[in-house]
Amino acid sequence: MELFLFLVTICLSLAFSGKCSDDYSRNDFPEGFVFGSARIFGFSVLSKWEGAIAEDGRMPSIVDTFAHSGNGSNGDIACDGYHKYKEDVRLMYDMGLDALRLSISWSRLIPS
Repeated sequence: MELFLFLVTICLSLAFSGKCSDDYSRNDFPEGFVFGSARIFGFSVLSKWEGAIAEDGRMPSIVDTFAHSGNGSNGDIACDGYHKYKEDVRLMYDMGLDALRLSISWSRLIPS
């Protein structure tokens, strides 16, 4: 099923790609357009990016508890954006991005 979805995605991408990304420049976008990166697309993804689940007073969230059940695998470290944020900012700067959208775990902001 995953292979099928992958192949469908590739076919649709090729069918609807009218222009190669190499043909675009910042001049093709309206003045003031902000280029950026989004680090989090949903609350469950946060644990996969942030990591550092037991640092700086952060308490376990529902997702942390769920991720530690079953076969014992978890996302405690994952991408480790908590520790690698400087590297992420450097990469954004090198790519010429203007903005970063990120989320912070509620269990870090309000631990109790």
